This record gives sequence, structure tokens and C-alpha cells, in this order.
Amino acid sequence: MIISFKVTNFYSINEELTLDLSVKGRNFDTAGYIKSLTGNVSMFAMIVGANASGKTNILKAFSFLRWLILRQSNRAVLDTPFNVNAFPHKRFFNNNKPTSLCVVFEIGGIQYEYYVEIDQEKVLRECLKEKKAIKVKTGTTILFNRSYDEKTGKYVIKSEVKGVTKDMEILHRKDVTIFSIGSILNNPLLVGLSDYWRKIPINIFFDQFGGLSSNKDIIYDVLVLDDDKEIKKRVERILKKFDLGLDEIILRKKEDGPGNYLIENCMEKHVFGGVDYESDIRDASMGTQRIIRYMRMIISALRVGAPVFIDELDAFLHPAILSEVIDLFLDEEKNSQGSQLIFSSHSHAVMNKLDKYQIFIVEKNDSGSTEVNRLGSLGPDVRNEDNF
Repeated sequence: MIISFKVTNFYSINEELTLDLSVKGRNFDTAGYIKSLTGNVSMFAMIVGANASGKTNILKAFSFLRWLILRQSNRAVLDTPFNVNAFPHKRFFNNNKPTSLCVVFEIGGIQYEYYVEIDQEKVLRECLKEKKAIKVKTGTTILFNRSYDEKTGKYVIKSEVKGVTKDMEILHRKDVTIFSIGSILNNPLLVGLSDYWRKIPINIFFDQFGGLSSNKDIIYDVLVLDDDKEIKKRVERILKKFDLGLDEIILRKKEDGPGNYLIENCMEKHVFGGVDYESDIRDASMGTQRIIRYMRMIISALRVGAPVFIDELDAFLHPAILSEVIDLFLDEEKNSQGSQLIFSSHSHAVMNKLDKYQIFIVEKNDSGSTEVNRLGSLGPDVRNEDNF
């Protein structure tokens, strides 16, 4: 689960921005919260605000961090020259200050904190910490730390990661993180942490040129749904509420050798006046395609207990569909592993399904920098029974 996230100097974000999902000093036994090593954590983070306030940039920062962790995680990096344009992100009004990101996340009762500071071409500093229960308290260990020394052009390194020693030359590679290095070294701990981030679905992807790419084709989404007939039926029930005459989604496959098959077609079946009609799923409305795509992402997350990130969850969707999505996460049977939904939206109806600790308001200050405030931090006059 994601406990908290901090980002500095990234697109419209200038000063350090914090998205903290933990709720300290309060006991929550109701749905919508997960117990972590250090307290309760919200299952939801709804990011709301005006257009151009920076909502997408917060989620983009998560996507960028995921990209940093997963990029170049193969041995080919050892044979490639140093990339002087390694990190193609943008900084606040193109200043020359470093960008930093810090995330606290928990896997299997162990919390990890990862901090990374970069300029456009190299990692300046990164630190990985581990916190776990020790009898009646928790203890923190710095597993890995390296900082770049401008004079020597090398890193000052400290490592408590088994199998990763500070004299390894690869640790001085400037354009990759310790996670990529760990994957190259096939280190069990670092590979496991990378796999966690690989399983996180997000609907905006940071590419090697600094741009954002969209998700896969709608056929791929239906393929994933087709592997889980129960969830597929639930998606169809949701779609039937808002798509007149829709009966089911049909994926036709043809065997092409042992364990292989070809997709013949993927169709929407409608029934009008007792007559069946079929149309290509790729001709479906944007709303239909979006809910199929989002449900594919959500199913992937629910299966492994991963958080899911969706920018503009309400785009092209009927407001009632958003309520169905929220209810899916609140379903203790479907969400038995405690997946989280971190999303941006303009839907006021969804706000009233959440409480004041699960809503984050984004706006720009007088300097044009994005800031975020948790609704619950705005004072005692904000009550959960209010119409948010």
C-alpha cells in the first residue's frame, strides 16, 4: 500500500508537495481504511481541483517514479554509454534545481521509504530505508544510500543490501536507480520491490522522451476481463445500466497450436425487440471503452493487492458508474488484499461517498505552483456529515 508521497520541482509543482494517506491518532474500523505497520491508511485518495491546477501532475509524478524504478532493468545497460539526457521530465518553469521524489509504501508488513533526487542527466542522491516490527516497537534500517560527489564524479555509497557491496562499479552508473541495478544483479530484495511497482496499474505512462502514452488497445482490456468470468459479468451488469440493449461482450478466439490462439473478433452483443445484433467493440462509445479499461486495471490491482492510479476517472463516464467503482473497493470480498484507488476527478457525487481524510484539494498559489490540502486538515468546521 502507498502510505505517503512527496515531490519537489516537477512540472507545476515547485515547493515540496505531500500526499499523505495515513491517518494518525484515529481508529477506523469502518470500510475505506487499511491497517498498516504504523497506523491506518486510507483506501482512497480523491484529488479534486480546477482545470490546470496540477491534479494530473501529481499522478504524473507517481508515473515518473514508477518509470525511474523500472527503466533499464536488464543487463544491456552495462553495454550502453552513459545517457546525458537520462531523465526527460520537466521542472518548475524550467529552473535548474534538482527534482526529488519520496514514497513510503508497505509490502507484507514491512514499510519501505525510497527517496531519489535527480537532475536531467543523473541521480544525485537516493536512499532506501526499511521499517519493520521488532517485538513491541518498530525499527528503521537504512538499506542503501548513495550521493554523487561532483569532485570525483563518483558516488559515496553505503549498503546493507545483501549481495550489493559499495565497491561494485555498476553502483556508479549515474543514469539508473538502485532498483534497476538490483534487477541487473538479480538481487532478490530489489527485484521483489521492483515487481511491486511493476504490478501497479496507472493510466498515464511516462516514456523515455518525457511524454505520456495511453493504455493498450481495448481488445487487450477485454482479454484480461475474459480471464475472470465473474468480474466480466459484473462489468457487463454495470454497462447494461447505461448502454441500452447491451447483453454481453463476446470475445471469439481460435486455437493456433498448444496454448496459443488467435483473436477472431471482439463484439458487443445488443438485443432489441428480441433480435440479436453485434458490433465491433472498437466502435463502442468512449464511455464504454473507458469503463472496460478501468475495470481491467482495477481487476489487476485487486488480484495482487496493489494500488491503482487513474487520472480523470470521471471522463466520459456516467456519475453512477463512479459509485460502482468506489463500491468495488469497499467490497471486502472483492478487495480482500486492501487495494487502494488514487484518482483525480471532478465528480462531486463521488466526494460524498468518501470522508474528509480521503479527499485532497489541489490549487495553484500566487506563484503558479501547485499545492495540495487534505480536506480534513482545513479545520474543525469541516465535518464528514457535510455536503462536500
